[in-house]
Amino acid sequence: MRLKIFIMAFLVVSRIGQAGTVQMTLPDISVVHKMALNYARINPEDLSDLKRRSRRAAILPTFQIGAKRAIQNNVNVAIDDNVSVTSAGTEIGPTTSNIKQDSNDDISLEVKAVWSLNELIYNPDTIDVTQEARYQMRERRLLLAEVNKRYFELEKLIKFPDPKESPKKMDLLKDELIADLDAMTGGWFGEQIDR
Repeated sequence: MRLKIFIMAFLVVSRIGQAGTVQMTLPDISVVHKMALNYARINPEDLSDLKRRSRRAAILPTFQIGAKRAIQNNVNVAIDDNVSVTSAGTEIGPTTSNIKQDSNDDISLEVKAVWSLNELIYNPDTIDVTQEARYQMRERRLLLAEVNKRYFELEKLIKFPDPKESPKKMDLLKDELIADLDAMTGGWFGEQIDR
């Protein structure tokens, strides 16, 4: 138990700088990069998976299902007049009428499977994925540049404090940089540093 207390005290004393303040220990920049990219959900593996899925999508058919109902009523009326003209006179015969009525009630069901084989060669979704990859690479570059800028400014403030500046102002600058890095990593950075 005493050994643990001695080691802890030694570690605290070893971190005390020339001005009497405790030196911060920063996590490695590559870990900070990884955490910032994870928090921003910028992951190149997701895009390669998306590209692979867009290529496979052309192999699968598009299913179309349809239903149609048609009701049709037909009424045909035919009237025939019989007129007979003879030497005995004109005789109008019986009129005959013929009425036909029918109705149809049709229900059509249709199921289609359509393969777009041209998309095996050229799939427009691949262009969308490529554009998204370019956008994501640009965002990745910008994010990492901001992380680098703030991380190394913080490291410079810790390792080479400006003797002309007041300690309160230096602490405020450090807190500002830590808050920025904290915002870029979803709160992870602030939990990792020893103040």
